[in-house]
Amino acid sequence: MIETADLLALAPHADRSLLSGLVPALNVVLPVWRLAAAPRLPHFLAQAAHETDAFRTLEEYASGADYEGRADLGNVLAGDGRRFKGRGIFQTTGRRNYAGEADRLLYLAMAEVIWPAPAAPSIAVPSARQIQQSLNALGAVPPLAVDGSIGPLTAEAIRKFQAAHGLVPDGHCGEVTWAAVMSALADLP
Repeated sequence: MIETADLLALAPHADRSLLSGLVPALNVVLPVWRLAAAPRLPHFLAQAAHETDAFRTLEEYASGADYEGRADLGNVLAGDGRRFKGRGIFQTTGRRNYAGEADRLLYLAMAEVIWPAPAAPSIAVPSARQIQQSLNALGAVPPLAVDGSIGPLTAEAIRKFQAAHGLVPDGHCGEVTWAAVMSALADLP
């Protein structure tokens, strides 16, 4: 999960009102597109910080008049320059915006400190019975039959657990999900 404090660590002068709308939206969209974890998350947020002037705007400062008639940008109708100027979290509006690589690399280096890549898990992936027993201990609803088969109910319980713990809800209990299950079990009284 991304928090406002994380984005302020990356871009301390960000517009807080912009972040108040952006953070919840990112927390919905990033897991869907499998961008919620390293190494993709730092790259995504570094580019976003660059494009939004360190999260200060979601609209290009210029009027867009300079883009009028620019066939290379697809602006072929009168008014297209202003109508299609850069907006949103990624404001790429033409070839020259693809230069400035040093700025993006600086944001990337800072983002990788805030969201480091997790160490490769060194645990074995559990059996289906272990998964079912563990999810039951964590309160799976409905309780799972411990039958050693990853059927639809077990897969749905895995998805619910993953979603609740900021993981990609794919219904598969691989090393990252199992590590999160083990951590949740360790937190039980």
